[in-house]
Amino acid sequence: MQGLRILWSRLRWLFRRREMDDRLNEEIEAHLELAMAENVRRGMTERDARYAALRSFGGVEQTKEAHRDTRGFAWLDALRQDMMYARRTLSKSPGFVLTAVAILSLAIGANTALFTFFDGYVLKPIPIPDADRNFELNAIRARARGSHLWSYADYQQVRKSSNAFRDLYAYAGNDIRVLDPEPFEAHAVFVSGNYFLLLGGKTIMGRPILPSDDAVPGRDAVLVLSNSGWQRIFHGDAFVVGKTLRVRRRVFTVIGVADPEFSGTSPVLPDLWIPLAMFDDVVGGGLADQENHAFFIGGLLKPGVAVAQAHDSMLSLVQGLNGRHPAGSAIVDVSFYPRATYVPMRPDLLLVIVPVFVLFGLVLLIACADLANLLLARASARRREIAIRLAMGASKGRLVRQLLTESLLLSLAGTAAGYAMAQGAIHAIHGYVFQVYTKLGYSFHPLTIDWRVFAYTAVIGIGAGIAFGLTPALEATSLDLARGIKQEGAAISLRSRPRRITDLLVTSQVAASLILMVLAALLMRNAQHVAGIYPGYNLDALVDVRFDGPKAKLIERLKRDPRVLSVTEVWRTPLYGSLNVLPGLANGQAQPLGYSYVDDHYFATLEIPVTRGRNFIRQELTAGARVALISEATAQRLFGNADPLGKVFQVGAPNPGDRFAAGVFQVVGVVGDVASGALYMGNDSTSVYFPAVPGDARNFGLIARLQAPVPPMITELQHLCADIDASNSCQPRILRNVAWMQTYPYEIASNVASGVGLLALALTCIGLYGVVAFAVVQRTLELGIRIALGATRFDVLGLVLNRSVRHVMWGVVVGTPLCLALSKLTVSVFFMLETFDPVAYAAASVLLIAVATTASYLPARRATVVEPMVVLREE
Repeated sequence: MQGLRILWSRLRWLFRRREMDDRLNEEIEAHLELAMAENVRRGMTERDARYAALRSFGGVEQTKEAHRDTRGFAWLDALRQDMMYARRTLSKSPGFVLTAVAILSLAIGANTALFTFFDGYVLKPIPIPDADRNFELNAIRARARGSHLWSYADYQQVRKSSNAFRDLYAYAGNDIRVLDPEPFEAHAVFVSGNYFLLLGGKTIMGRPILPSDDAVPGRDAVLVLSNSGWQRIFHGDAFVVGKTLRVRRRVFTVIGVADPEFSGTSPVLPDLWIPLAMFDDVVGGGLADQENHAFFIGGLLKPGVAVAQAHDSMLSLVQGLNGRHPAGSAIVDVSFYPRATYVPMRPDLLLVIVPVFVLFGLVLLIACADLANLLLARASARRREIAIRLAMGASKGRLVRQLLTESLLLSLAGTAAGYAMAQGAIHAIHGYVFQVYTKLGYSFHPLTIDWRVFAYTAVIGIGAGIAFGLTPALEATSLDLARGIKQEGAAISLRSRPRRITDLLVTSQVAASLILMVLAALLMRNAQHVAGIYPGYNLDALVDVRFDGPKAKLIERLKRDPRVLSVTEVWRTPLYGSLNVLPGLANGQAQPLGYSYVDDHYFATLEIPVTRGRNFIRQELTAGARVALISEATAQRLFGNADPLGKVFQVGAPNPGDRFAAGVFQVVGVVGDVASGALYMGNDSTSVYFPAVPGDARNFGLIARLQAPVPPMITELQHLCADIDASNSCQPRILRNVAWMQTYPYEIASNVASGVGLLALALTCIGLYGVVAFAVVQRTLELGIRIALGATRFDVLGLVLNRSVRHVMWGVVVGTPLCLALSKLTVSVFFMLETFDPVAYAAASVLLIAVATTASYLPARRATVVEPMVVLREE
């Protein structure tokens, strides 16, 4: 009880300070009046009685302070005083405050924006119940093709027999063509009937998909719109429930609109969700096919079941399914992929995240060094004030705390500005980063700034305030009182210790800037290199046409169009993934071979030259002849320098679903090397072309070579497909745009790194400008004396610039080996990145030296116009 009374008393003092101070003053004044009356009664005059009463009482103000310390929270009161004094002090230097806040806001805003992405995708749980127990199951098969996906029959069996999961759900994404109320390509997700129930998907109108909607294949043509799909298709119609959409030959009824917060387990928002039982009606076959591995499986672990235990249980379960699969598609293992967040925290992710955070942290380090230099200069200008306060009895600890409070006030202002800047820019940045997908019609779950981002920003803000404020505060309070009060030596030069600290800070800034600029230059050259790769065919003239309807009719119509130069039916389209590989044998040497199936128009359409031999003839395609064309690289690997024409090689068993069994094939032609997969991987190391059967259902699409201009033809191709069969999806894409989707991550990395590097360069230049400008002010008398003694203006300019040039050169020397180390670390993230690119290093160093020297020159030039007599007269 006593402790509670004390706490209550102190809280009253805290919130009723003025009233309590008035009472204390009344008590002290009453005590003094009583003592004074007693002294008057003893014969003293009123004046002497007052002085005697004050002497016997002691120091009134000291007594008040002691009383406040015991009645209130002394540390809080001291903090309040420090804050008020810091506010008054900083208000006298608005230019300094604005500069410091601007520097901090840029650095903290950049780091906050980065952490917002990290929080939104890696840290923030998906808004579903028990997200930490949500796992996606990946089927590891004997062959890599489609390894992580499942067939619908496997899903049903696994779901029925699994006892480690509360339940399992399945889903598959697909782009489909909606015909009514207006034709457009929609991103649909086919989901099992328990999908919404397990993941807590709610609706703002109507109801979600239920197990009864998924009970019978092809029976219930219903769908749920996402919030973005509702806006896009029905323009936010409040009476959308009950309305219909026509997809292919089925009419679907809208039964609900999902909550805006719900996107399932992916940040990509679909336009609509459809029961998995309708997959065959919309996509066209797949549920009954044991080898159609097109479905994702996920589930929620039961409470108390460990991941290892669930893995063992699931592995024994799926091994019982292998009797229904060919040997190549047998499941050899099951991996558990945590889906508590959109992007799970894994070691391979850390290899990407850590270097990025380090690089953004360097920007904050440069900003802190800038502010530390500014505060060192400010502290030097306040030496007389600090010396007087020390001489009057203030402790060094008290003054350090006061100076740190000023730094923290600056930091809080910069943090607030940086937080607001990040919050305002995050949506634009998010849209820019993912524009490659939004241009295709995809929507993303919006990023929001939550308490984790706020806490992170507060922590780095307070940390930055201590980092840039502590050293200047300690340095400012360690001075000679006599010289500090007299201001002796200030006009000649700075003391050696502050100069060493300043030199170290500026050199660190230059080194950090060099690291960021070199990395930006490396990534920029890397992006230019990837974008400039020639894959072996003309990307601008080629259009990939994905059409689910009758391809023969489309080919016939395209061939009649004079703007279409050539058409080929393809099993796989270049740039959509690496070639499948099968075992090969030639001249007794085993060799893995990448392969594809093409028709007799393929090489002419893509303008791939047949350098030796001949192309396929039509009879070979229809008869499935055992002939093949190979690339130049393949010919070299299989047969060395010998003529490959007429030679044979043997291939092993192809992947499940391929056209024919293993056997011996004869080489009838050699073609140029091309890049079939990702551009950054370069040309295929091996590439074998087998004859494709015309009209085979497994021919995935068409490639047409068009006359320029190509973009206007895209819409016409969609209309042409609709004329042939409006119920099927048609997705023409220019291969140049497909290539851009591959190179865009490098472009983004290059642009972000360039932005960070330029920001670092700007902050470094501000720091150099401030250091040199302050040095000129401090050395005004010295420079005036030098000019009076005969020094030329060029001598003075060189004297002032010499120090900043040394900073830059030392920074380059220190930063270069650090650049090499960080670039090697970055290679693990960005393919084809050169760890040492002389052009990048030279360009970054020259630019840094040039800009930094210019920043130093501007204040140094003022030193050359010093009038010696004016300076000496003022001193």
